[in-house]
Amino acid sequence: AFTLQSRFLSDHLIGLFGWRTDEATSYEALTTSQVVALSGSAGIFDADGNRKPETYMLQDAASSVEEGDTFTASAVAHVPDAWTQDLPLAPRVSFHWGESENFSPAGLRRNVNLEVIGPPTGQTTEYGFSVELAKKHHLRFNWFETTSSGANSGLNAALVSNRQAYRLERLVAEPLNTGWTFDQTKAAAMAGLSSDPIPNINSYAELEAAIIGLIPAELQQEYNYRIEQINGTYQVQSDSFGGQVATASVKAEGFEIDFVTNPTPNWRLMFNVSKQETVQSDSAPIAKALADRIVANIESSGLRDLRVSPTFGANETVYGEFNRLVLVPLNGILAKDGTTSLEQRKWRANFVTNYRFNNDSIFKGFSVGGAIRWQDKVGIGYGQLYSVDAGIVPDLNNPFFAPSEWSGDMWVGYRRKLSEKINWKIQLNLRNVLGDDQDIPVRANPDGSIAAIRIPNEKTWFVTNTFEF
Repeated sequence: AFTLQSRFLSDHLIGLFGWRTDEATSYEALTTSQVVALSGSAGIFDADGNRKPETYMLQDAASSVEEGDTFTASAVAHVPDAWTQDLPLAPRVSFHWGESENFSPAGLRRNVNLEVIGPPTGQTTEYGFSVELAKKHHLRFNWFETTSSGANSGLNAALVSNRQAYRLERLVAEPLNTGWTFDQTKAAAMAGLSSDPIPNINSYAELEAAIIGLIPAELQQEYNYRIEQINGTYQVQSDSFGGQVATASVKAEGFEIDFVTNPTPNWRLMFNVSKQETVQSDSAPIAKALADRIVANIESSGLRDLRVSPTFGANETVYGEFNRLVLVPLNGILAKDGTTSLEQRKWRANFVTNYRFNNDSIFKGFSVGGAIRWQDKVGIGYGQLYSVDAGIVPDLNNPFFAPSEWSGDMWVGYRRKLSEKINWKIQLNLRNVLGDDQDIPVRANPDGSIAAIRIPNEKTWFVTNTFEF
């Protein structure tokens, strides 16, 4: 890292430049095939029940090397006092601008096609001005914009292609372990259907091949899905790949105002208010393309309307299970592209005050203060609509909100000299003693009922002692 700060024009212009370079190397655990090659058997446990040492080993070659250079630049310009000292309240004015990049080594990440992808990167630009009045009132106005690419879109990307193991387990391995013949399994899977959608599939081996064929050939080779009989039990085996994400681009804009004042030498006030809005775009394009291919394969294979768990008597179909776990959340994320995120509180405000009593007061040495925090309402869910093209999607015109929140603290302190060189201060702090104390909704069901809550922050008190010498 390298930083350079320079001052020009009699310190009226101050510039800052920074450069930093980072490198992060990631190593993956051995694949299942590599563990088998070293240990001679599948599974992660030895016959005595202990975990195989090979499962703790890392591959010799790095899976990814993430490198990034980031730059920072800023400037502050102070208007000369001679230009403003004759104005009312003798204002002192400054302007600021800054731009910074960021690089976040996030460990190994892959897209749904198992291709290694780079870390999230972003850039922030901010600008504004500050005004000091009468040397005791200070105002600061700041606008900012942050853009990020390669951020996590929020989709559980591993589910897009990893449902193969579930289908193989429920439609092949579980019936075999239960002792069902293939004809029994096929009849139970087709329960309620008027015709046979898979007339050319008449054995467990053919059904296994059809299920594996739902994902593209290149992924079949990578995952190597198969069913093996281990210690008398049929088990689904495959190579595993962690760190799968579906990315998106994010843009956040906002502004903030800070006001600090000392109405009297003993009284200090601070007020802050901020607004921020975030828009997500270009969400999960690779995951969407793969999901579309899998849906097309589910339709053409004839497996679409088969019950995915015949031995359990469940009604959910192969398509229904994929739709519930993958398509519905994926379409929900895509529907929000280009819209302002309601899951972020738009407005926030904070107020802090402290008063210290004069030495000639009967409360000499005492000080009192308090703080109030307020947050705007926040979106916690949506109603649902059915789209012919996308299926079930969130009704963005029908959001559900958790109410705004506020809380407050109070404190009282006492200060005195213990000796010529030692000052002592004791302070009683009451945290969250004011404000809301109801359970806070964090997620709503599509019908508006509350699905999840969190308890409010606890009310606490504590005493601090400070010695200065």
